Amino acid sequence: MHRMHLFLCACALAHRASGDFAPSAALPPLLQFANGTSVHGAAGWAARRLELRSLLQEHILGTLPTGPPPKLASVTLLNKTAPIATACGCYVRLDFLCNSTSVVFDIQLAWPCAAAAEGAAAVPLFLTQWNHRMWGVRGVQRGYMMALYPGADPRDASGDFRAAYPAATFHKILARTFVASRVLDALLGPGLPQRLQGVALPRINAKRVCISGHSRNGKQSLIAAAFDERITAVVGSSPGSPIAAPVRFSSAEYDGEGVEFVQPTRDWWLPSLATYKGRENTLPADGHMVVALIAPRHALIATGMSDHEGDTTYASEMNIAASGPVYELLGAPNAARTRFRPGRHHGYIEADDYFDWF
Repeated sequence: MHRMHLFLCACALAHRASGDFAPSAALPPLLQFANGTSVHGAAGWAARRLELRSLLQEHILGTLPTGPPPKLASVTLLNKTAPIATACGCYVRLDFLCNSTSVVFDIQLAWPCAAAAEGAAAVPLFLTQWNHRMWGVRGVQRGYMMALYPGADPRDASGDFRAAYPAATFHKILARTFVASRVLDALLGPGLPQRLQGVALPRINAKRVCISGHSRNGKQSLIAAAFDERITAVVGSSPGSPIAAPVRFSSAEYDGEGVEFVQPTRDWWLPSLATYKGRENTLPADGHMVVALIAPRHALIATGMSDHEGDTTYASEMNIAASGPVYELLGAPNAARTRFRPGRHHGYIEADDYFDWF
């Protein structure tokens, strides 16, 4: 073990000596304004939040549409699914008017049948992407209402919103969070009745709204919570760089992804992010800003201990450590955490752990 330790240290020193990237210890301060003054109290943090949102959009995510959100034009029941055991569900079509353009997409809802009975208590809402249906099913078994939305590779409505807002520069990951927020518009706003064309729906507890997804869906889940304060808890499952694992602590040389993985074919981030290869310490925004924007709500970074496809445990821990002062400032010192599971990026994932967190 001693020889192996010396070998790894020698390799690290060789990388540094050759000028290759080695993780930097300095993340941009969160409780300091761009002009260098310190942030004090909740009011100061509210102003700093706006700066961080702008920095993330300018340097990593692309910009969101400006002005009022799209208007929910109609909600249509497509079909009611047959009850399975104690679970009920349906497919719903949402039609949003974006300026003069209509964007239409479908979602799947499921809930404990008893939750829709007259006088039943409001239920928590679990949002997840279309390819995590089994997580949603587990949520229903745990008493949640599941909402599957098209914000993932198998089904993706984000391109239609990007086409509807050509002035916005948001790339695919941020655009998918825009889809999630539109689903919340429908489910938490006045547009969705308690009875939808004969189907009785449960009441949703708006104070208990959570979201999760794995890998790139984990990235967008954290970003969705950062930009939509209606989400009260989030689990980013193996989300990796540059969101859970700040780029300053991420590199292929250290079993993770660096900014060199920003590729036009992926279309996840602004192409300019790749220009920071080798000078990551100069990037004005980084992943700890996303986690800080979630404060004081609950945020969990969950990752495999042997993940080598984008996550590094050290980088995730540094994110939580860096965002910790913000949570302390807002009176929620224990609301941001890391959780590790055995295995690699794709492997054993026990969704009950995530619902335990929620």
